[in-house]
Amino acid sequence: MMRTALQQPAALPSAEVLAALLPGLFVMHTRSKVYTSNVMDETRDKRITDHFAYMKARKAYRQDLHNLYAQWRAEIKAKELDDQAKQRQARAEEARLQAEHMELLLKEKRAASLATELRKAELEHKVEPGGGAGGGGKRRASGVGRDAAADRALAISGQTKRIGRVGVEAGSRPDRPAA
Repeated sequence: MMRTALQQPAALPSAEVLAALLPGLFVMHTRSKVYTSNVMDETRDKRITDHFAYMKARKAYRQDLHNLYAQWRAEIKAKELDDQAKQRQARAEEARLQAEHMELLLKEKRAASLATELRKAELEHKVEPGGGAGGGGKRRASGVGRDAAADRALAISGQTKRIGRVGVEAGSRPDRPAA
């Protein structure tokens, strides 16, 4: 069946006519969503650009903070290592000085014991202390005690050999009188 121009339905009345005829029953739809292209939306493009610029600046700021903190940590670590090295060096120096002091004390103690031993040997063998330049103090035939003790005392005091005979003191000159 074909419709002719007379058989076509009549056009619907407009929204304003319907709203006037039926108030309260018909609510006119006045808003419709308008889609805009992203290419044409300049505000969206600006927002995106600003957002990326902000994120880039934020990332750079956080990287600068990270680098600054790393630099501070490195400086603090270097200072701590330097302080530890100075403390180790001070402890080593103190230990060296203490060892030297102990060595000196032991030498002095050994020299004192050798002097005591020498005096005992002199008394035992009836040798006069000092003896004089022409020297022959009274000695027994076995006069080994005096020589061994004197040699040990000279070794501790730093002398390499005794000068002159047994009665001559270490370091004195037998050819010159004492001043």
